[in-house]
Amino acid sequence: MKRFLPALLPLLMVAGCSSQTVTPTDKTAFITVSDLPAFGYTNPKLPQGTWNKTGYGDGTYEIEYEAQTPDGEKNYPLYINESLSDENTSKDALTYLAGTRGAMNLALKAQSLTEKSVPNQIIYGDGSSLTTLQSGKIAVGNIFSARKGGRTFSLMIVGITFDDPKNWDDFVGKKVHAWLDGAKSE
Repeated sequence: MKRFLPALLPLLMVAGCSSQTVTPTDKTAFITVSDLPAFGYTNPKLPQGTWNKTGYGDGTYEIEYEAQTPDGEKNYPLYINESLSDENTSKDALTYLAGTRGAMNLALKAQSLTEKSVPNQIIYGDGSSLTTLQSGKIAVGNIFSARKGGRTFSLMIVGITFDDPKNWDDFVGKKVHAWLDGAKSE
């Protein structure tokens, strides 16, 4: 039976999930396109973002935000993919982050992008990671993930780059801390 459990787990997860309404309170935890002009992104026509919230039968949930300029945008290309989750345990949160990173790695490979660790990072929660996305030797964006207890915060952004930890903290710090500090204790 144990050898069948990994194969059954995805089916059980899908069977116990439901789409939920993303509330205005949910949205306050996210970095969105409206946060970008203060940090140098000057597109006069900001792209619209889309939201998704999925609840699972075990009481956990994830909220996703995605925004992208139209294909062919030459002057202000932008892509944001952000995911916040509230898992039951730290172990579940680590598993969730591993799955999120796996999906991001596939996307990076498809776009011929690589990652470079940002030195002197500020650590958020129980652990975090900040990298720049590289197209050849040119930095084109960032990938960030953080976890505290059962809560995770993941962000991929292309079109604006932060290579200084202090500037990154100015950009995301308050929202990351607010989300992670709502973590349940185990």
